[in-house]
Amino acid sequence: MKEIALIGNPNVGKSSLFYKLTKEEVHIGNWPGVTVEKKEGVYKYKDEKFKVVDLPGLYSLSSEGLDQKVAIEYLTKNKPDLVVNVLDATILGRDLYLTLELLDLGISPLLVLNKVDKAKELGIDIDIERLKRELNLEIVPISVLKNEGLDKLKEKIYKLSREKKEVNFKYSKEVEDKINKKIEELKNKGFKENLRFLATKELEDIIIKERYKKIEEIVNKCVKYKKKGRDICELLDKVFLSKYGYLCLIPIIWLMFKFTFDTSAPLVDFISLIFNSLSTYIKSFGSNFLINLLADGVVNGVGTVLSFLPILTFMFIALAILEESGFFPRIPYLLDRVMRKIGLPGEASIPLIISYGCNVPGVMATRVIRDKDDRVITAIISPFIPCTARLPIFAFFIALFFKEYEGFLLIFFYSLGLIVAIALTLILRKLIFKKPPMEIILELPHYNVPNINLILRNTWFRVRAFLYKASTIILLGSILVYILTYPNPENSISHYLGNILSNFFIQGWDWRAVVSLIYGVIAKELIVSSLEILYKGSFNFTFASALSYLVFTLLYFPCVATLSTLKSEIGWKWALFSMFVSVLVAYLISSIIFLVLKWGGF
Repeated sequence: MKEIALIGNPNVGKSSLFYKLTKEEVHIGNWPGVTVEKKEGVYKYKDEKFKVVDLPGLYSLSSEGLDQKVAIEYLTKNKPDLVVNVLDATILGRDLYLTLELLDLGISPLLVLNKVDKAKELGIDIDIERLKRELNLEIVPISVLKNEGLDKLKEKIYKLSREKKEVNFKYSKEVEDKINKKIEELKNKGFKENLRFLATKELEDIIIKERYKKIEEIVNKCVKYKKKGRDICELLDKVFLSKYGYLCLIPIIWLMFKFTFDTSAPLVDFISLIFNSLSTYIKSFGSNFLINLLADGVVNGVGTVLSFLPILTFMFIALAILEESGFFPRIPYLLDRVMRKIGLPGEASIPLIISYGCNVPGVMATRVIRDKDDRVITAIISPFIPCTARLPIFAFFIALFFKEYEGFLLIFFYSLGLIVAIALTLILRKLIFKKPPMEIILELPHYNVPNINLILRNTWFRVRAFLYKASTIILLGSILVYILTYPNPENSISHYLGNILSNFFIQGWDWRAVVSLIYGVIAKELIVSSLEILYKGSFNFTFASALSYLVFTLLYFPCVATLSTLKSEIGWKWALFSMFVSVLVAYLISSIIFLVLKWGGF
């Protein structure tokens, strides 16, 4: 089996090409030892099978981010049979920088010039044959969106993967002399591999200028721009990226959430009905430990997992539409100045916005963040953003205890979560992650009409990845809670545990309130049903204890689905750290609020 690596800048259509080549034979995981997503797929052409590895989207091999380290390590150690470098025909000059770095790394890639149809629309005429001669590389023009040139690409991959082509690309004589001199110095120091690339890194200031000079020469020779009317992208960016762009962002994000939750609500109810009916049916066979474990532990556990699916699916569809349209990459650009003031890069705005809908895709979305430290911080603070699963708890308590303060309290709770997330970010920056957030490096893509097939395919792989990572832990968690409450809540380990833990709280919560918080680890909505079942309508909360309870549910560590996603994205160490910090913060703030209200006579 031949191994093919896809590499390219973000938003060039590389991942879309990956899915077009591999269809359904795709495996998604993480690269060994890091949280960077790894996508592998397989396709067959003629008599050969091809394993395709989709490397992270990156602008340069010279940066210090995780994505760059993963790409360089793979390219130098795995040595694939062919590297396919995907470029955007509408912004060829930008994308050629990575191509020159690959050449310096000793790799002769096959260049795939995507979006040639869009380039033609914009009046960009690329002389493909001249470009081949300038770079001494094979080039295949394609349009992934319109399925143009894919058969020619497969044929070219089939042919070149069987050949070994030497790199034949040079800079000016003056620069080449300096590179050769540096290579000799590296040899004398004992270096044996990737000598040219290492030499160019040590001569970085000279090489960067030389690369851009070379790119300018190539573009001037190979690309002609026909004068056309004002580009629609230019007009849209005058609105979206102006100082009033925030006013455009708010309704777009609101529509995304409305689409997600309004569309998914009937399906969530339908899935819950199916699993409740199945649980009831299983219980009709009798009442013993195994039957009840199957009904309440396994079936309800699976139901909990699947109840996330409609929300996740429609959230991912909405995100894919924003990505394919070209609007999504503009959000970090628009919010970068604000985010940097609180110690986060602009890229962190996307996971935090998504977390208001659901913390699970919010944590998963931290993959868009290039720097490891920035990614870990964003993942840790994302669960403090109040997701919609907490809304039933707010509504339940407000209806019982705080009707006259309804509007104020909802604003208070949503603001409190964000304020705590910001404060924790500043503390983490001061104590643990001391370097400033990474500067935003972003080439804004052209706006496009979203392709429905690509949207559905991207959504499917994201949903499948969530199920693969989260389902086992959630199922085991559900079974564990059932065992802890067997044979009934009043005569169970949960009762005993609740009584012990209630002694640590000064808010006067009894074992039923405390154990409901434990059930809320499975899913936050379970807190409401647990309180209803255990108190049977006779609640013994005061104003102060009820409000502090609400604050605790807002801030303490997230549901099992989010916890398992944290583990997958940033590892157990930081997932457990997030859990510990959230409980500590929830305890301190809820206790302070209780004491203040109590002293105030509430």
